[in-house]
Amino acid sequence: FPSHEWIKNHKPKNELCEECNKNKSQDLSNINHEYKRDIFDWRWLCRSCHMKYDYKKGFRKGRK
Repeated sequence: FPSHEWIKNHKPKNELCEECNKNKSQDLSNINHEYKRDIFDWRWLCRSCHMKYDYKKGFRKGRK
């Protein structure tokens, strides 16, 4: 998504995941999945927390 690139340039990457504060952040996660250019609607998450969030909210299908 083009908005990912815009956010990467405007929201500094955290060293640690904004959810668990343990793992290294590596994914930009959009909170409401509308992919707007709003830095407050994005979080830097580790891959594990990103997948858990998406499954919990129903954005991904499969195991929870």
